[in-house]
Amino acid sequence: MTRTENYFIGNRHQVTFDISEAGEMITVIPKLFDRDLKYTFCPPKNYQPTDNICERSEIEWCSIIKESVRNGEIRKELGDKVLTSLERLPNLQDGQKVGVCFSGGKDSQAISILTRMKYPKESLFMMFADTKDEWPETYSFIPRFIRWLNISDFVTLDSMGIHKLLREHISCWPIAKRRHCTKNLKMLPMRDYLDEMEFGQVRLDQKPAKFRPSHTRHGSTINVTKPAPLLISGERHMEGLSRSNIPVEPERDELLLRMTARPVIEWSIKDIWEFLFWMKTPYNPVYHYVKRVACSGCPFAGDEEIYCLGKKHPNMLTEWAETERQIGSPRLGGVSFNVVLQELLSS
Repeated sequence: MTRTENYFIGNRHQVTFDISEAGEMITVIPKLFDRDLKYTFCPPKNYQPTDNICERSEIEWCSIIKESVRNGEIRKELGDKVLTSLERLPNLQDGQKVGVCFSGGKDSQAISILTRMKYPKESLFMMFADTKDEWPETYSFIPRFIRWLNISDFVTLDSMGIHKLLREHISCWPIAKRRHCTKNLKMLPMRDYLDEMEFGQVRLDQKPAKFRPSHTRHGSTINVTKPAPLLISGERHMEGLSRSNIPVEPERDELLLRMTARPVIEWSIKDIWEFLFWMKTPYNPVYHYVKRVACSGCPFAGDEEIYCLGKKHPNMLTEWAETERQIGSPRLGGVSFNVVLQELLSS
């Protein structure tokens, strides 16, 4: 028997020690993150995306990937990761659908493409959780990518929006262990949409599932006509410490029927962009000046991104400054929205 102990170097790196019963350290596993790669976003010179994704079967895609590795079009490491991701995606049960959680960012693009490679497009649907504060570039990009992917079943999940949530309902900033923005603007709208579409979600022989106090909604029985979908999510270990221990294999919550697969869980930011450029897909132009796609004033964003927001879309920064004023305290972990706004106005 061995035990595992985790140690943190500052707040950036994690080292894992597997220790034997005799106290001997067996292995040391450093965890690297995207920031350690010093990757710089740089599309290929004269990059031109194609009009649509090629319609091929999974077997055909696997053959093309192997050939591209042999020809030197993509790195062998990336080719192996693509093949492994396709292999890990589970086969569908009779009548089962595949739901892709889509944000408009690079990772959700990659999982959407992998899903198209693996499954018939008739079995796919995509869900975009709108915080009502996405970058304008994201709103413009999404229809273009959906046309490229050639998917017809795409839905925007409605929500109250981030500003109404923080001003009127939960007037405090989200933190790593309390992401009420994610819960209320993404997870709950997805749950309600899947109920509306009559997908099975809850194991009736267990206690009520998370976020649902009972097996009914609004006092009426939820009509279930479709098996629980397979959900595809874009988390990656190299995004940061909070995601570095997510299981590699598809997993199912003990109270839920649906299973979640994360096909790019072991990919780096370099892998993601090389894969997208190899596929010749359009990409979100907001990456020319920010590193991640989230709501435009995400409280977890770095100062550089907040200054960029004020320069590119000053009206959106003004909205965040007002939300900050109504909360009554500056955003956590960075320069406050109002300080950035005043600095930009004075300059």
